[in-house]
Amino acid sequence: MVHLEKSCCCRSSFSSFASKWGKDSRFKGVEKMREKEDIFNEYVQELYKKEKEERKEKKEKIRKEFMAMLSEKSITRRTKWSSLKKTLEDDERYKAVEGSSNREALFREYQDSLPEETNSDVDEESDRQKRAAAETAIQERKKEVEAELGEQLKERSKEHEKHKYQEHEDSFRALLVDLVSSFILFLWRTLDSVSRSMKLLFLPVLATFISFHCSKEQALSSHRGRAEMEVRERVPLYMHTYCLYCWS
Repeated sequence: MVHLEKSCCCRSSFSSFASKWGKDSRFKGVEKMREKEDIFNEYVQELYKKEKEERKEKKEKIRKEFMAMLSEKSITRRTKWSSLKKTLEDDERYKAVEGSSNREALFREYQDSLPEETNSDVDEESDRQKRAAAETAIQERKKEVEAELGEQLKERSKEHEKHKYQEHEDSFRALLVDLVSSFILFLWRTLDSVSRSMKLLFLPVLATFISFHCSKEQALSSHRGRAEMEVRERVPLYMHTYCLYCWS
């Protein structure tokens, strides 16, 4: 019987079993093939009964747990299944019952077992439904508020990033202007130590640098373009002052 237990199920056939175990000494131990088949069929029938009983016990266990879950709720004869099931969907005992129709059938069975309602029961159920409706409305409003806050936070984040970008842009623009001004001032002070004729020779060099810097700035981004405008505004003043200085 050991090899039967290892290789058989309630859907096994004797022919497939015999082809697999025909050379086994335990199979050969029973002389007549008819007797072997009877033993096999008897075992399969017992196995089928056992599996059927196990399925029945499992189904009953699931049913009892589902009923126990319903008993934990304030259910009356006026309770609507469509409203109640929304509160049960996350419960494992609810999920264990396969099929929405089976769940509803068990609910109807439980509901039918409840005693007849009194006036106080009717009032209590009415209050319960009002509280449930209010709770549902609150939860829906909560989701709406969370969605609105999420959008507001996104907009604030965009504005914050925009302001940061503007600050960095302004700082970079000011840096460009300061660098150009510092270099021109450096050239000016350097020329102070040479003769007037040498100053006139360096004047085209200074003009070339300013021209090159401005033409290069035209190829940069818009924020650096604004820096170029400031440089252009300051250059005529430097050149005018410098020329007066050279001829003084």
